[in-house]
Amino acid sequence: MNFKTFMENREPILEDSDYLIESRPSNGDVIDPKEIYSLVKSSGQTPTIIGGHAFNVLARTKRSTQDVDLLTSNPEKAAKAILKSKPEWHLDDRSHKYQQRILNNQEEEVVDILSYDAIKAWSEAKKGSTLRSGYRIPNLETFIGMKWASYSNPERSYEGKIRDESDMKTLLWQNMEMWAPASHATKNARQKLFNAIDKASGVGVDVMDFDSMFRSIEKDYLKKRT
Repeated sequence: MNFKTFMENREPILEDSDYLIESRPSNGDVIDPKEIYSLVKSSGQTPTIIGGHAFNVLARTKRSTQDVDLLTSNPEKAAKAILKSKPEWHLDDRSHKYQQRILNNQEEEVVDILSYDAIKAWSEAKKGSTLRSGYRIPNLETFIGMKWASYSNPERSYEGKIRDESDMKTLLWQNMEMWAPASHATKNARQKLFNAIDKASGVGVDVMDFDSMFRSIEKDYLKKRT
């Protein structure tokens, strides 16, 4: 697909909240991320939506997802608020202070609540997020940084890395007009992106690998734009 065709076939712009679609695990449950967000807010916290739902908002798409991923200051408190309203769900035995995994009656993960304080990338999301249609979502650069941190984690599963890489490439391609070509006009935007990558990266992670991916997409983007 060339650049002109891509631009002409984009979906019409909807409200950000329209992309927070319901999750549907295999047991038939319907999980509304907006409801989960509100339940966590009832515990006195303002969570940040991450994972597939945040990707949908940023990419303006409606890709299906099986669970709701959130960042909060106190995952244990957030989990209690959710389980009070959803008694048919229960905590995974592996849950701890920095991560509360909520399962349905088929032992499928339906909500994953993570602490801002657990790792550097999540801590950056606490600062680099914005309310969109009333829901806190990471900013574009922050989310790409989070994806990069996840992708470069040696403990990340192969399937997870494939998804992370695909998500980063999608968001880079969709927003490349902000960063390409390299010029005085795009300098600040490019620097903001690479600052986010650097801040989210773990110790020993080579940011040059991200630069290589970015430049490859930039080259393809500029070629297809003409």
